[in-house]
Amino acid sequence: MPFIWMPYVEEDIVALIPSWVIEQQQLFVSNVSLIHFYMVEWHNGGQVLRQFSCAQLIPSPPVDITEVHGMDKKGSGRDALNCAQKHEPYIFLWNDQHSRRPPLYVLEGGFSSMHKYAIWYMAYGKPFIFQCRYMLIQRDTQPKSSRWQQRNAQPRYN
Repeated sequence: MPFIWMPYVEEDIVALIPSWVIEQQQLFVSNVSLIHFYMVEWHNGGQVLRQFSCAQLIPSPPVDITEVHGMDKKGSGRDALNCAQKHEPYIFLWNDQHSRRPPLYVLEGGFSSMHKYAIWYMAYGKPFIFQCRYMLIQRDTQPKSSRWQQRNAQPRYN
């Protein structure tokens, strides 16, 4: 079965999604650090804008947090580790999450990509999905019956 992005506004999908997810969508699209004790993970919420029926923008470059991403409590000095002090910059980013949201441009008249994003995606993204049989197509070239077009190419096996 192919993977196709579906916005949360379709009636059959909205019925399955808890109402607080739609109401609190700002929480899911913020670009923030997620902190769990000594571990820090970067959440780039701008990558899920299409799920909320918003135009997908070209993503920001990834945030490098290797200094704290691979931290654990192993080794010498582990008991003296003060997570609040070590993660202070990331705690600040979390507390400032409301100003770290990408702009939400609602897509009207369909679920197609913005032209600039489509060009970026074809150059840097993964335009072929599900064993190279589906691909992203720009809005002006989409067939009227579907926003996705199946390719005839069969996957190659070595």
